[in-house]
Amino acid sequence: MKQMLMITGCSNSSFWYAGKVGAVVDYLGLDRDEYITREPSGFVNIVKFGDAELVDVVPSAPTCAPVVSAEAVIYRISLDVAFNKHGQLDQAITTLLEREAFSRLRDMLIYRKIDAVVVLR
Repeated sequence: MKQMLMITGCSNSSFWYAGKVGAVVDYLGLDRDEYITREPSGFVNIVKFGDAELVDVVPSAPTCAPVVSAEAVIYRISLDVAFNKHGQLDQAITTLLEREAFSRLRDMLIYRKIDAVVVLR
């Protein structure tokens, strides 16, 4: 269990916690008529006694979302290729084009941070 401050009001609209009524912030200690706390930006600051109350907070275990499997996504890659002569597309060029397509596919998957690929032929 941890003690924290719940902002219950704001006696001056220029205080740092003016827009945080209802929020819970860290409690660091007391100083005369003020609570010592830490702003969300990281600075140590104060909250007036009349503007907050101490609350006990029980940390809860994080909840995990259920695992959802994604559907397979089919990517089609097209290459812009121009041929000058009829019959120029032989086996060697087909293999070269296939390598280029897989290279572009690999680069796109790395860029999009996609883990696994199933290639259907």
